[in-house]
This record gives sequence, C-alpha cells and structure tokens, in this order.
Amino acid sequence: MVRVPAIFSANSRANHLGSSARAPAATGACFRKGQDGWVVLGRQDIASPAQESTSTRGHLLRGDAEIGAFGSGDGYQGLEDNPRAVISHGEVTLVFDGGPRTDLVLDQILRTLEWKVR
Repeated sequence: MVRVPAIFSANSRANHLGSSARAPAATGACFRKGQDGWVVLGRQDIASPAQESTSTRGHLLRGDAEIGAFGSGDGYQGLEDNPRAVISHGEVTLVFDGGPRTDLVLDQILRTLEWKVR
C-alpha cells in the first residue's frame, strides 16, 4: 500500500505547541498531552508515545498512530503505523498525516522549509 502524506496548515499566534493557540493543530492531528508527555491517538484511541523537540527550524511534535489497514479485496488486515507530525514556527503550523516515515525524510522537509514572517 502506498500512501501520500497529507499536509495541512493552520495558523496560530503562540510560540510552542503546548499553548492554547497551538492546541487545536495538535489535537486536530490526534496528539494529546498527558502527565507523562505527549501521545498520539490512533484507532479506538490507542495511545502511542510522541516526541517533542525544538530547534532553529521550529517546534516539532511527532508520533506513529496505530490505524486500521485494509488491502485491496482482502478487507481488514489489522493495525499499522500512521506517522503524524505537527511542525510550528512563529505563527505558522503544518500538520502531516501519513508521513514522513523516517527521520531522514523529516530532516529534509525541515531543511527545505522557508518560513515567511509577515
């Protein structure tokens, strides 16, 4: 199965994902902050750990949600990982659903982003 990552943008005015203005983008991508840190929710609210980091390229929240997998003609095939990420910089937030799958690809995306400040 080949899946193309979906990229959504959401604007906010805060400086980090934990703020109330960033929360809609993170919760929209099924991330939740608990006592032990961030998790990403998958099928039937299965919680998987998420990682949070900050660099000069922005504030990043990423994790792999467990979602249902279906094959062509074979029906339900069980659970599979669905990578999700929320990247914030200044007033801009990008939400990725279905990718990137590796740190290398994510690093390439972060290096090529040009954040324009208004």
